[in-house]
Amino acid sequence: TRIVRIAGNSANDSSVTDDKPYLIGTTLGGAPLADGTRFEVPAGVTVMVDEGALFKLRAANIDVGSSSQLVSRAGAALQVLGTPANQVRFTSFHDDSLGGDSDNVGPAATGGQWGGIVLRKDSDSATKKAFLNVVGHSRITFGGGNVLVNSQLEAFAPIHIESTRPTVVFNSITKSAGAAMSADPDAFEDTAVRQGPDVRGNRIVDNTINGLFVRIRTQLGSQVDRLTVPARFKSPDITYVIAENLQIAGGVGGYEERVDAADGLTKTFARETGRLQIDPGVVVKLLGSRIELERGLGQLIAEGTAGNRVVFTSLGDNRFGAGGTFDTNGNLPDARSAGDWGGIVLNAGAKASIDHAYVAFGGGSTPIEGSFDRFNVLEVHQGDLRLAHSRIENNAAGTATTSRAGRGGSAPATIFVRGAQPVLLDGGFRSNL
Repeated sequence: TRIVRIAGNSANDSSVTDDKPYLIGTTLGGAPLADGTRFEVPAGVTVMVDEGALFKLRAANIDVGSSSQLVSRAGAALQVLGTPANQVRFTSFHDDSLGGDSDNVGPAATGGQWGGIVLRKDSDSATKKAFLNVVGHSRITFGGGNVLVNSQLEAFAPIHIESTRPTVVFNSITKSAGAAMSADPDAFEDTAVRQGPDVRGNRIVDNTINGLFVRIRTQLGSQVDRLTVPARFKSPDITYVIAENLQIAGGVGGYEERVDAADGLTKTFARETGRLQIDPGVVVKLLGSRIELERGLGQLIAEGTAGNRVVFTSLGDNRFGAGGTFDTNGNLPDARSAGDWGGIVLNAGAKASIDHAYVAFGGGSTPIEGSFDRFNVLEVHQGDLRLAHSRIENNAAGTATTSRAGRGGSAPATIFVRGAQPVLLDGGFRSNL
C-alpha cells in the first residue's frame, strides 16, 4: 500500500482568510481549477489529509474507490485526520471566508456547489479486517451538489457512502443541499468486525436534511435497492432518514443465478436474506415510505430499553433528533400529522421484535408497484410479530383501496393482522385514527 500525505498550508495561524487552499473542479466557464478537475484516489493508495488542510471545490468530489467497471480503483482509502483545534476544511470554491477570494468576485457560496466525500464499495482494505477510511475532525460546508461522473450527472451528499463502513467522527457539516450524510442499505452491514458505519459526535445543522439519509435507488427499469445483508442502525448520535421504501429481502425461492462481482462470472448463489437491528436510543424518521419485510426469512429487531426507546416517527417531528438539532427536515416549523409515512409490514414468514419503541404518525400512503396505496402503521400477513412495552400513537387508519399489488387489502386499524397470532405485551395506544 502506498501512502500520500496532504499537508495544511496556513500562512498565518491566527487567520483562516489567508490560508492557501487546494482548488479542485472547474470554474463557471468550465476551465480547470489550479489543482485539477477531479480528486480520485488511485487503486491501492491511502491518502492522509493532515490537520489544517483547506480544500475549495466546485462541481467535483473527493472520490475514493471505483466509479466504473472499466477502471478499477479498488483498495483506495482516505483518512481525514483533523484535530479539535485544527480541523480539515472542505468548502465551496465561491466561499470567500476561507482561503480568500479564490473565484475573483464570483457568486456567493450556497449549498450544492460541490458534491462530497464519496466512499465507494471497493474502497478501504481488501480484507475488511481493518477499516482504513476515516473522516474525522473536519468542517464541511456548501456540499451536496450534482457532479458529472463517467458522463452521468449524479447527486451526492457531503459524506456519501456506498456499501462500505467508514469511521465518521466529530465533524461539522453545515449549509449543504440535500442530506448531510447518505448511505445505501448494504452499507449498514453488521458483522463481527464492524456494525455499519461508525458515526459519532458529528454536528449536523443548517442542511436541507440534518441526518443520515438511507439512500434507496428507484431507477426506471431497475429493481429498487433492497437490504440483502444483516444490518444495524446503531448510532443515537444521528437521525436515520428513510424517504423511500426500505425492503428487507426474505431469501425466498432457494437459489438464483447472478454475476459474481469478484470475477464477473455467472454463478449460482443462495438468495440473499436481510436483517435489520435498531439499537436503543436510535431515531428513525420516515416520509412517504414504509419498512417492508418481504416473504421469507427477513427480520427486524428494534429493541430499546425503558429509558432509551427506539423511535419511528415523521420526518417533520421536531420532538426527536440528534447531531445538534431536532429539526431534521431543515424546516423550523414543527409540522407533523398522522399518515406522514406508511408502516412496518411483515409478509409471510418474516419476523419482527419491537420492544420499548415509540411509533407515531404512520398509516399513510406509500409507493407500490405502479401506483400508491395506504398501509396500517403495523401490518402482519402470516408473519411473526412481538410488540412489547411500546407506545403507538397519532397514526392514521391506513385503509387500503386496492389489493396493493398482491399484498392484499386492509381495514382501518392501528395493527392489522391476517393469518397470524402476534404477541402483544404491555403497550399503549393513543389518538390513532
